[in-house]
Amino acid sequence: MMENDDGKILSVFRTEAIDVLCSYQYDQMLPFLRFLDRYARKVVNGDEMKRWNRRNLNKTLIHKLTPADVAYATLTYENKSAVWAEDLKNKRDGTTTKEAKQKYHIQKGARVKKYCDGWNEDGKKYYKELTNDYTRLWNHQAFCQDLVAHWRKYEHQNNMSTYKRKATEAELGHSDENSDDDESEDEIDIPEDDDDSHMDRALTAGAMNGFV
Repeated sequence: MMENDDGKILSVFRTEAIDVLCSYQYDQMLPFLRFLDRYARKVVNGDEMKRWNRRNLNKTLIHKLTPADVAYATLTYENKSAVWAEDLKNKRDGTTTKEAKQKYHIQKGARVKKYCDGWNEDGKKYYKELTNDYTRLWNHQAFCQDLVAHWRKYEHQNNMSTYKRKATEAELGHSDENSDDDESEDEIDIPEDDDDSHMDRALTAGAMNGFV
C-alpha cells in the first residue's frame, strides 16, 4: 500500500468528496479493492465467511464487511507497517534488527492490563475516526453500488475459482433454508451497534484470524 509521510494509507480516498469517488473508474478504485481483498477480508472469521457465502450466493465480500471491519484492517496495517518492513529487510539482508515499533499498540512482550486489549489511546481515537470515514462511504447508496460493481470485476479477474463457484451455484439455485438473500442484491446494511461494540467485534475477529 502507498503510504503518506505520516504512515497513513488511503487517507485521500477516505476523505474524498462522494461525488468524486462516484466518478472513479475501475483502475482508480483498484488500490482500495486490493486492500479489501488482502487485508480487510481477514477481519472476518473464515468459517463465518464460508457460511455467509453459502446463504448469500448473489452477494459479495463488500456486503459482508462493515465500516468497523475496514477501519480495523486500516488501523492494524498502519500500526504494524514499520515492523513488517523491518522484518522483510532482515530476511533479505540476513540481519536481526529490532528497532521498529507498533504505532498504536503496546510493544511486543509488554504486559496487558486485565480486561484491556493493548491498544493505546491514540489508536482507539484513530479507530473511531476511521470508522466514521468508512461509515460515510458505506451509507452512500451510489458509492456502494459502484464499489460492488468494481468488486465483481476485481473478483472475476483475480479470484476466478471463487467467482466461478458462486456463479455456478447461483445458476443452479443452490441455497440454504435459512437464506437471508431477500434484500436488494447491492444494498449494504450497516449494523446499528455502538462504537465499542464495533471495536469488540473487530478485535475478536482480528485475533481469531491471526491478523494482529
